[in-house]
Amino acid sequence: MGAASSECSASLIAMGQPALAEKQIDVALQANANDYHALNLLGVVLDMQGRHAEAQANYRRGLELAPDDPGLHSNYGLSLAITGQPQAAIAQLVPVASSRRSTPRIRQNLANLLGYAVKVTESGELALTVTAARGAISCGLAFEVRDPGIGFDDETKPRLFSRFAQAAGSIT
Repeated sequence: MGAASSECSASLIAMGQPALAEKQIDVALQANANDYHALNLLGVVLDMQGRHAEAQANYRRGLELAPDDPGLHSNYGLSLAITGQPQAAIAQLVPVASSRRSTPRIRQNLANLLGYAVKVTESGELALTVTAARGAISCGLAFEVRDPGIGFDDETKPRLFSRFAQAAGSIT
């Protein structure tokens, strides 16, 4: 997907125009069906339209092409969470959040999912284990999660992962 096409699609997504973005992305995928960036963006617009099964199929296809792409893992994980699969979502995010390629947003998504898991665990055990992971060149954190959570209903899904906004842009 060319830079201009990608920026146009991202702008349409940000403006809440997923159907128009989908058309733009479809053109890019016709030119290159193996464009994992386009597959990721298509997953996002399909999720925005409530077409989660289709979105997840695109994320999986993108991950076949780019198994280490943190954005694909993050968006796939959030899509799984939206469809009531928080354990699968956490499983997608934990390895990425522990990697060198992690971003603050991915770690925030994982923290949100873990917080949700704590809230909905009425019985059983919820375990989070964090250990130092040292490699030859770098070190980081490794996360392991066990969650017997109850999931959530369809009415709750749209509100769970709505975009966060701050009153003042200078506050971090």
